[in-house]
This record gives sequence, structure tokens and C-alpha cells, in this order.
Amino acid sequence: TMLYTRYPWKQSSLALRNWHKVPGTTELQNSDSLLPTRQYPHENSSSYCCFAEDSVAGAMMRFRVSRLQADKAWFCFDKYIVCMGTNIKSFEPGSVATTLVQRFRNTQVLLGNKPLTDGEFRSAGKTSFTFEGMRYLLPESGSFKFLLDHRQGNWNTINLEHPSSPVSGDMLTVWQEHDTSTPGQYLYVIHPENIPAPEIKYLRGNNIIGIHTPDGIIAAFFSPGKILDIETAVPGLYINFKNIRKFIPICE
Repeated sequence: TMLYTRYPWKQSSLALRNWHKVPGTTELQNSDSLLPTRQYPHENSSSYCCFAEDSVAGAMMRFRVSRLQADKAWFCFDKYIVCMGTNIKSFEPGSVATTLVQRFRNTQVLLGNKPLTDGEFRSAGKTSFTFEGMRYLLPESGSFKFLLDHRQGNWNTINLEHPSSPVSGDMLTVWQEHDTSTPGQYLYVIHPENIPAPEIKYLRGNNIIGIHTPDGIIAAFFSPGKILDIETAVPGLYINFKNIRKFIPICE
């Protein structure tokens, strides 16, 4: 709900979405149909865990399906959300993208300090963009794309039982494209634009991602390992942040 504090979320945007680009997901960008089938697509060995207390939260997911894998984590404290991913691999042809934003566009979008007009734009990262009172930090280099467009849609394209109901609107989509020749990664941080950027050191190790701030450490261990002076013999979520001391093993 923090992302929708200034402007109401519009339900009709669901009929305008590109469903290969759902915010927060890492997905193959191919032309496969997304209509429901009777087949069970969850032929996976994915696992996850999460924790929340006061203003501190963390979650991690080891995503595994036959065509794609990714290790993903989210670290939240105060008014900051850190989204990190690593070990992104595709096992079939096609590009892979992690989507940061896809929603109705009610206000100006700033990339750095530059207002964006309608069209498609690229960024090499190490910058930020601001939209509807929120700032998205892009601390690492990467291949980011911005699409500002006006779309026409219809409810019955996502619900076959719904009568024809045309909708239209201005949309913003932001995603990071991953090079499929090597394991990919991503990092972005979300916070209200009226507060300063957080003081964070980003941790990346062998199957380990996390953050280190003056308040402590939150890290996701996707396999046993060690980073800084922290070592664990099992995968899981490590939290030593403010007055919270927790380790939550990942659910296999």
C-alpha cells in the first residue's frame, strides 16, 4: 500500500497490462499464451521463507521451474524496500526481464532529473527515477527500459466470461533486461521521494545476497555459506537488525 499513497490504484489497469511484465516478477519475454489451462504449471522445486516484526521485514524465494530459475529477496525497513535477485538463468530461447513498474501513469516521470515524454527510453543504471511520489533507486549497472504509452484494452481479454468492456489509459512500464549468456542479477530500492536515500552497503556473495546498514544486516543465504562474519550451515534468512535477532530456515 505504500506505493499507492498519493494516487488511487485503478482496477481497469489490469485490462491494459502486458502480463509478461507483472511488477516484481522475473519472467521469459516470449509470446506464450497466458490464458488458463487445465495443465499444472508448477512442476518446480521452489522454496521460500519470510519474517516481519515492527518496521523490519525480509523474504526470500528460490524459484525453480523447467524453463527458468532465479533467487529473489526483499528486505524492508522503515520506509525502504530493497529488491534483489541473483542466479537468474534461462533454459530455453527468449529474453528474460525483471519488471519494476507497470501501472497507470497519472503524473510526470523523472529519470534522474529529466522528464520523460511518451515513448521508449533506455538507461544503463546507476541512477534513479521518480513517479507518483516514490523514488526508485537503480544502484547497479544494467539494461533498463522505460515505456510510456497510451493503451487500449478490454476486460474480456483477461476474463473470457466478462462482457466486452473497452478501457484505455496512459501506462508506465519499467523493466531490466537480463543477458541470458551469463547468470543475471538485479537490484532496485523503493522509498518515498521526500526522504533521503538510505545508507546501504549491498552484499553479494556465492549464493548470498543482502544489505548492511548502520542498523544491522539482513541477508538471504540460498545455500550454506559465509559473508562478512556470518556463516550458516543451512539456507535461510538471517536478520541482525536493530533489536531483532532471527534466522529462519528456507522451506524446502
